[in-house]
Amino acid sequence: MTLSIITPNKTINHEGIGDIAIPTPNGLKHLKINNGTVELMQKGKVTLLLQRKGKTEPEKLEFYVQDGIVYVEHSVINLVTSAVANS
Repeated sequence: MTLSIITPNKTINHEGIGDIAIPTPNGLKHLKINNGTVELMQKGKVTLLLQRKGKTEPEKLEFYVQDGIVYVEHSVINLVTSAVANS
């Protein structure tokens, strides 16, 4: 899988993702590669857990989100937000 973080300023792609945990207002969700999956992101500082193929430990990706949504389309996880800042 590929994770694409899409902001008004740029798009950042993370390749080779086997599993991903997304913080939502209703708790942590593991996303499957089902087209049409949609989740709202937790606002504020979030930590994504990326499990890359061939790696044993998950990778943490921390940043700030405002008005975020995650959707799956053609086996790509798209995280769209109006503001993103790495921490």
